[in-house]
Amino acid sequence: MKCVIITLVTILGFVFLPFKSHAQAEETYTIQYQINKPYCLLNFMETLKTNGYYGPTLFKYYKDSTLNDNEDLANLVKQYQRLNIGYSYEFNGYPEYRFMAKGKSTRDLFYTLSAKAETLAEFKQITAGIIPFYKHQQLFEIFEAVEPMYDELIWDQYYDVAQKRLRELEEYSQQVNLEEKLSNYEKIFSTAAGPLIFLSF
Repeated sequence: MKCVIITLVTILGFVFLPFKSHAQAEETYTIQYQINKPYCLLNFMETLKTNGYYGPTLFKYYKDSTLNDNEDLANLVKQYQRLNIGYSYEFNGYPEYRFMAKGKSTRDLFYTLSAKAETLAEFKQITAGIIPFYKHQQLFEIFEAVEPMYDELIWDQYYDVAQKRLRELEEYSQQVNLEEKLSNYEKIFSTAAGPLIFLSF
């Protein structure tokens, strides 16, 4: 079963998990929607690390908040900046034009797996072994320390609003028949785990 992940990045991350059915003669997709905290935390830290490169709206929201002057968070961001989680790797044997033939990074795996994990504990478990153990431990110590601050700033305030938006997206998906449209893009965004698409708004 293949999995397509489409993440809409606003303040919270919306993760779409369309599952491809191989049992039928004609390929079809069933889309499951979720609001995914591990991905949100990873995106939050990448946004702060890069001064808003990965999320200018989120970064502005952070800068305008009381956490902008929080020394504990600032120190955690510095630790995160110093922590290398991006190791290059290659998949040999793929045709040159295939997405997987290009130089990849373990950072890509962290993004993909963060969008599949429902909790920080699950995210930690499924990423064990991707980077050296001591760095993996440091990474999740940072995430665990940041999580209460993230909850206060964003998660607790906007989760209910995001759930409402998610329901609206489910309705819209049915109206435009998104499942059928996704099948047209599978070959373009194909990865070992299935197509991977990130959309930012």
